[in-house]
Amino acid sequence: MAIKRVKRSGKTNAAKGENMPNTDLTAKEVTIISDLLTYEEAACKKARLYSKQLTDPEIADKFTKIADNHEKRFNALLALL
Repeated sequence: MAIKRVKRSGKTNAAKGENMPNTDLTAKEVTIISDLLTYEEAACKKARLYSKQLTDPEIADKFTKIADNHEKRFNALLALL
């Protein structure tokens, strides 16, 4: 079975002035990244929901930080596509 490669155009990270390399992702890699994006998005939404429902501000703040971390991972994964 042949592995299909998906072309990714070179993107510029303007904030850092860096060029991201042109990389080819296999269809399997794209599928895995897409699945991870789904998981990170769900975890972020749940953590944000919990942070809003909690009455203890200290625990609510921890859940906000957890949601922020999931959002960062989501954005990092999205940048791979």
